[in-house]
Amino acid sequence: MEKLKRYRDLGPKAAREIMIQPNYFAAMMVQYGQADGLVTGAAETASSTLRPLIQLIKPLPNVSTISSCMMLDLRTNATASAG
Repeated sequence: MEKLKRYRDLGPKAAREIMIQPNYFAAMMVQYGQADGLVTGAAETASSTLRPLIQLIKPLPNVSTISSCMMLDLRTNATASAG
């Protein structure tokens, strides 16, 4: 995390507090090539999912647009019908 200019002066305790949040940890893994993407749960808000991505993942050169995709299963009993 100390490599990212925005977070450089946080200190270890503050950085740890941020990185124990799963969406920030996952975004950091994507940024540094440890993961290709992330999937987050339906209990998350859009802002808690997108904020870490926007803050931590640097776009590729010449890329000015970011996007996301949301998929929902609206069946009332999705686990029972999945089997």
